[in-house]
Amino acid sequence: MRCFWQYIKYFFRSKHWRGYGVHSPYMFYLVTMIIEDKNSFYRFSQIENMRKILKKTTKKIKIEEGGVEKEVGISSLLKKGVISPTYDQLLFRLIKFFHPKNILEIGTSAGVTSMYMAAPYSDTKVCTVENQKEVAKLARLSFQRAEFHNIEVYNPKEDGTRYDKKIKETDFDLYYFGRESTVAEIKEVLTRDSGKFTGNTVIIMSDIYKSEEKELLWSEMKQIRGVRVSLELFFYGILIFNEDLRPESYNLFFIPPLFR
Repeated sequence: MRCFWQYIKYFFRSKHWRGYGVHSPYMFYLVTMIIEDKNSFYRFSQIENMRKILKKTTKKIKIEEGGVEKEVGISSLLKKGVISPTYDQLLFRLIKFFHPKNILEIGTSAGVTSMYMAAPYSDTKVCTVENQKEVAKLARLSFQRAEFHNIEVYNPKEDGTRYDKKIKETDFDLYYFGRESTVAEIKEVLTRDSGKFTGNTVIIMSDIYKSEEKELLWSEMKQIRGVRVSLELFFYGILIFNEDLRPESYNLFFIPPLFR
């Protein structure tokens, strides 16, 4: 219910649609040619086939919530952790546009979104973090089956030292906070890596209106030092640090998948 009312507010607050009111040539191109693009890329069908396989499986895996271990179906895990093909494919186009060398994803889930981020360029390295041990194993298996060799999955409990070393030694160009990422996890990453943000940095946060905590965090993130442009697409919040851009905030009308 909260999501519905927040969407109504977003609908009336949105001022930019198909480039309307966007005067920066860079941002106009980003909105009209990347975000609003409806073309399909050949990798989409490959990843969607993997999504179908995961949806059809009846296997259950163990996860831990609040200190209690329970079993969940992979199909329900997929539904909870991924927004929709619409937003995953938007993420693909954004990665293709920004061409980051290193991506940090918090909240791997079944790994479908990770594959979309890894698909545009084989030289882009995706470092994805999943706190659930069995879910991390599932994601690794999916990447192997789909032949994605530029994704590394880390489970902090199992890969603590290796993960810490990777985080400290890597300068990430793009950060993606998935549906399963918590406010505490996001704040930890932002605090730890704030000194690494450059003019090439892009931050994408999903479900910015999922809770009051996330909505407040999104408002705070827009004030991070170095942020030049913020874009709101209801389910996604995008921060761009490009120093050549003038400071601007866009509420872009982008129809969510539940209305498509």
